[in-house]
Amino acid sequence: MQVLTTIPGWSVDMEADGIGTLWIDTPDSKLNVLSKTMFEGLDSTLADLANKPDLRALVIISKKTTGFMAGADIDMFADIKTAEAGEKGSQEAQRVLSRIADLRVPTVTAIHGACMGGGLELALCTTGRIASDSPDTVLALPEVQLGLLPGAGGTQRLPRLVGLRAALDMILTGKRVRAQAARKLGLVD
Repeated sequence: MQVLTTIPGWSVDMEADGIGTLWIDTPDSKLNVLSKTMFEGLDSTLADLANKPDLRALVIISKKTTGFMAGADIDMFADIKTAEAGEKGSQEAQRVLSRIADLRVPTVTAIHGACMGGGLELALCTTGRIASDSPDTVLALPEVQLGLLPGAGGTQRLPRLVGLRAALDMILTGKRVRAQAARKLGLVD
């Protein structure tokens, strides 16, 4: 195994067969959260991965046992004072996460525990998603409970994957879906 990249919050290991593992581990936090710094690290890491000719597939997984990702750092939203600033932030988040969808190799998200908000939006960018059947594994877009809609592409990717009715139920209510129900919906493979 070769360590390709280590950026705070993100590290990549590559096996000899070209299978890469992108590890998520928000520094100094019990949970993984997508802060501005984490987005910048992900952007840089994905730019590096796009230029690896020997990469054959990528698995995205959390190093934390507490869950995959709790979502975005709510403190980021305090800096948004105008609609234009919100739009710019959303476009930047979509650009970064689209790098995953644009990779030339198959990508899989391995989910254990909470996969919420921006974490689910990240997972929606991958070719496939697998989830543990632990009672702690739950997928959701709970932003609406804070008066927000998913802003990193989830409103587009989720309906394509599970259909409009199921997607709207999750997007507009913040409904949490356990692994078995997520599999029945087609949210996880």
